[in-house]
Order: sequence, then C-alpha cells, then structure tokens
Amino acid sequence: MGEIPPLSDQTKEALERIRSKQDKITSYQATITETMVTQLSNGSQLTYVQKWDVAVKLS
Repeated sequence: MGEIPPLSDQTKEALERIRSKQDKITSYQATITETMVTQLSNGSQLTYVQKWDVAVKLS
C-alpha cells in the first residue's frame, strides 16, 4: 500500500461539518443484534438471535 494522500479542501470542509454536528449530540439510541447460525449434522440449522436496545446520554 502506498502513502495516504493529503486531504483535499473539500474533504476537510465535509469533516468539519460532521464534527460540528457531532459536537451537538447529547445522547443516542441503537439496537444491537447478534445472530448465530449453527449448521447441524442432519443438514438443518439452528439460529439464535439476541437483541439489545441501548440508550446513552453523553455528559
């Protein structure tokens, strides 16, 4: 892999807009889903799904 090129002015401006919006975030919510699929020797599958709802308040 080569050297990472410097950021263009357009990229710098886009990153600054993202950063300014992120500074205003005080909390967020997300759903995390974990899925585990086990292939059984008889050809069938066993599927296990677990979900977590997450809410975080930033200080």
